[in-house]
Amino acid sequence: MVNPPPPQPRDPAPASAATAPSGSAPTGSAPTPVSTGSAPTPVPTVPAPTPVPTVPAPPPVPTGSAPTHVPTAPIGRPTSATSPTPPPPTGSAPSVPRHAAGPAGRPGPRRSRVWLVALLVFVLVTGGLGGAIVVTNQISTSQYAARVAAGEGIGSLVIPRLGDTAVPILPGTNPESLRAGVGWYESGALPGAIGNCAIAGHRLGWGQPFAHLDTLQAGDEVRVTTPEATYTYKIITPPTVVSGDETDVLAAVPGEPGRTPTKALITLTTAASWLPSPNRLVVVGELA
Repeated sequence: MVNPPPPQPRDPAPASAATAPSGSAPTGSAPTPVSTGSAPTPVPTVPAPTPVPTVPAPPPVPTGSAPTHVPTAPIGRPTSATSPTPPPPTGSAPSVPRHAAGPAGRPGPRRSRVWLVALLVFVLVTGGLGGAIVVTNQISTSQYAARVAAGEGIGSLVIPRLGDTAVPILPGTNPESLRAGVGWYESGALPGAIGNCAIAGHRLGWGQPFAHLDTLQAGDEVRVTTPEATYTYKIITPPTVVSGDETDVLAAVPGEPGRTPTKALITLTTAASWLPSPNRLVVVGELA
């Protein structure tokens, strides 16, 4: 069997021999592509927004359990972890030591000791004063009866509202007379005589015969016994506080110096209060 000869290759057609369609571009220019429809205008793409970081929600609190307490620093007191206390500037006053003040405004040990010592001194002073008053009262009252029985002074005084103890009346208002009983103003009238029989007495200590003179009322009796007689006065002027330098109450007519007396009066004077005072408490009575 005889094999056929191989096919011969064709020569390519020259570019000039190609048939150009009507309206084609001149030879040598690139052919205009034939459009099959206009391409759509590309739509600009908007960049995606930056994702916002989300804060994770706090874990739910289990039902029935107490919320976790977050410790906070007190206002005005920064914690050492966040705001350490700066050192005091040079020349500033030193800080108060810890032993001078306790926590939460409580006094520190030193201040407590000061208060304890002050309280102890107060107790000792008041206790000593009270003890001295008791002792002086016992001394004076224990001698009242003996002095009255011995006829010391110008007589004795009894005020039924204040008790039935007879207190000796001694001349003068000096400390010795007032410690032994009550003192008679020697410028005044004698008991039972026309004029003003003025008598002073302690309100605290040394028998304190006028301790409750402020409780007297109008009509209360004041009895004065002398070797000659017993005179009964009745209160006509209730207790009144006057200045210590007001001496008119000692006049023959109390409050009216220079006036001629026509009645037998008695005036009792003492301190205006239990504590030292420049004022005086005055009570006036008239012979019944």
